[in-house]
Amino acid sequence: VKKFLIALLTLAMLLGIVGCGQQTAEEPAPSTSTQEAPETSSGDGDTIKVGVVWPQLGSLAWIAYKDYFEIYINEYADERGVKLELLTLASNGDPAQQDSQATDLINSGIDVLMVGPEDSTAVWSCATKAKEAGIGYISFGRELADGAPHEADATFIPDCYSSAYAAAYEVFNKMLEDGYAKEDIKWVHIMGALTDENALNYAKGAEDAAAALGIPEPVSVFSSEWNLETCQSKFAAAAQANPDLNMIYAAYEDHGYTCMNTLERMDKWHPYGEEGHVYIATVGGLLDGLHMLRDGYFDGTAIEDEREICKKAAEACVKYALGEEVEDFAYEAKVCTPDTFQEFLDNHMFWSLDYAEEGFVI
Repeated sequence: VKKFLIALLTLAMLLGIVGCGQQTAEEPAPSTSTQEAPETSSGDGDTIKVGVVWPQLGSLAWIAYKDYFEIYINEYADERGVKLELLTLASNGDPAQQDSQATDLINSGIDVLMVGPEDSTAVWSCATKAKEAGIGYISFGRELADGAPHEADATFIPDCYSSAYAAAYEVFNKMLEDGYAKEDIKWVHIMGALTDENALNYAKGAEDAAAALGIPEPVSVFSSEWNLETCQSKFAAAAQANPDLNMIYAAYEDHGYTCMNTLERMDKWHPYGEEGHVYIATVGGLLDGLHMLRDGYFDGTAIEDEREICKKAAEACVKYALGEEVEDFAYEAKVCTPDTFQEFLDNHMFWSLDYAEEGFVI
């Protein structure tokens, strides 16, 4: 596996597509680039044209999605003996811009359009335009919201429901094993954006895990709208209103460590085993969260593998363009705890380490 990751990153450097090794990045202006499979490709010389619209490239997760996808689609096109023309755009978190960019790509004569929805409902128009133009439509990273007039030909996503359920169940059950009575578990539920199908699925997974174990409803639940400043301010208010909180379910990992300052002021930011520890369950695998998981500040993180999702999506784009059937794929995350951290590390299950800067130690 280690040799495979090294090969991937070497290819990425050659293609000039590796993102920065930061948790977040300055949002780049939308741009169009074309990648062609190597001249050494063997086959009948067919050319396929794939257009991609990313919702934004300002976070490590979306940078990694773009990087891994471009690596895998070039590799798979070469394997299939076809030339690839790949056009990519990023919409800076603007659904209207995403729709406009998708329209431009459709009008350019692509065979397949893949969109990472910024808004799971607003993106319906992109799917409709693609299907009316007779081209394939693939949804990446997020599902189309229920009720879409045209369904995606295939969807490639993390299985957000199962990820959240597994992480929340792990941590709630740990609290019960540690002697907490069900009625004494006071948890805060931090949701993502209510317009995002992923956020809604994460939320339902956490709630269902609590219900399965008989845990009462959260003492506070709020939406961060995927904004860390909003998360920080709303959590501070929730913590002030509920000073006896002892568990947090955070929709994504960066939301978990955004709570740190407030918990420190309350003398509740302690690793597992120390008095005052607040249990935290979340989803992710970002660099900043690895130390917190290793050191016991996080109790359970469902690790989503960006690489596997991108590999399946890349292959599907090529297959659809060649007239082959494609199927949905949802990656089921595995929950890492402080006790299993070394095992995950040894098996190279933390994708974000591909983006660690020189000198990063874990």
